[in-house]
Amino acid sequence: MNVAFGLWDWLLIAAVTVMSTALAYMRHPKLKAQVLSLPIPFSIAFMAVGEPIGMANLLGLLFLILYFHGVRAGHVIRQAKAR
Repeated sequence: MNVAFGLWDWLLIAAVTVMSTALAYMRHPKLKAQVLSLPIPFSIAFMAVGEPIGMANLLGLLFLILYFHGVRAGHVIRQAKAR
């Protein structure tokens, strides 16, 4: 099995390492959520794979946006019930 790492592969490894280390040291949940929503690892992974953008990528982006809004709505509803 011949595995060759390119520039984008090494950048992906570095980005995931830095991001996960930063998340491990953050204490505030809102800050962690903002860092998790950064598209940096996904963008670098897309460049590392080298495939063209298709409908699956666009649907994934739509589902990601819906997920973050669902989490935000759940947080707002939970806070409203707590008052």
